[in-house]
Amino acid sequence: KLLTNSGTTTLEDLFDEDELLQQCSNKNTALIDFLSRRDNITKLVSYITRPWQEHMTQIIDHLKEVEEKKKNEDNNTNDTNTTDTNTTDSD
Repeated sequence: KLLTNSGTTTLEDLFDEDELLQQCSNKNTALIDFLSRRDNITKLVSYITRPWQEHMTQIIDHLKEVEEKKKNEDNNTNDTNTTDTNTTDSD
């Protein structure tokens, strides 16, 4: 789903997908192509070989980025709704 919805999907985003292993087993071409990209192979090898403390730091940073992005999207949605309400009220 993530690969078809957005060109900005990261490897870390896919880790949250429940069906990731199943899709790999089913030989999902888009997923295999994505995972086979040089940058993603490098990340996967890095996850396997780096100490767990570094992984935790990277995962926490990624989660903070995702949370911040959601907050910004929510704020933009709320600002739009407020503007629409104010415009309607003044008419």
